[in-house]
This record gives sequence, C-alpha cells and structure tokens, in this order.
Amino acid sequence: MNNKIIMLIMSVLILISLSSIVWAVGISPGSTTIDFSPNLKKGVNFNIYNNEKKDINVFLNVEGELAQYVALHNTIVSFKASEESKSFSYDISLPSNIEKPGTHSARIIAIE
Repeated sequence: MNNKIIMLIMSVLILISLSSIVWAVGISPGSTTIDFSPNLKKGVNFNIYNNEKKDINVFLNVEGELAQYVALHNTIVSFKASEESKSFSYDISLPSNIEKPGTHSARIIAIE
C-alpha cells in the first residue's frame, strides 16, 4: 500500500571532476528525475563532452543511496582530440518498494 503513495524522485546529479581549475569533461543532461514505480526498468541516455578537445580517458562511476539500481553500459570512455562528444546510456532497475519515502538519488561521477 505504501508503494502506491510513495513517489520516488530520483535525481541523477552529475558531478564533474576537475583537472586543476579547467573542466575537461562535461555531461548533459545535468540531472534526470524519475518518479518511483515498483520494479521500474528504464534506459536513460546522456552525453559526455570533451571540452578541452584533447586525448583523454574518462572513468565513470555511480554513487549514492540508489547506486545499486543503476547499471552503466560503459565505465571507461576514451576520447581523441578530434572527438567533441559521445553518447552513452545507463539502465535503472528499481525494487518493488523503498522503505523510506521521499527523495532518493544516484550520481554518475566522471573522472578524467
């Protein structure tokens, strides 16, 4: 019964690791909100940008209380200087219920 009342707003907040003071990597969209639905399975697309237009490797990781329900399709991304951006996705597989009502989140972290 609680599951019908509980709305889960999952914000995928994207944190960008800094190399010195310059942002070498960008991610869009910056956040995605998903309302809770028991056993929801959904794919979400996002883009990673090579802001400095240089050869780099980017490590992707998921953190936060809902991290166990988010599966990245790629965890290491390689960019050549000529590549401006690349498209990626992750899958969300929510459980049948979440004990504590309210806002819950998972964050995708990009580290150069």
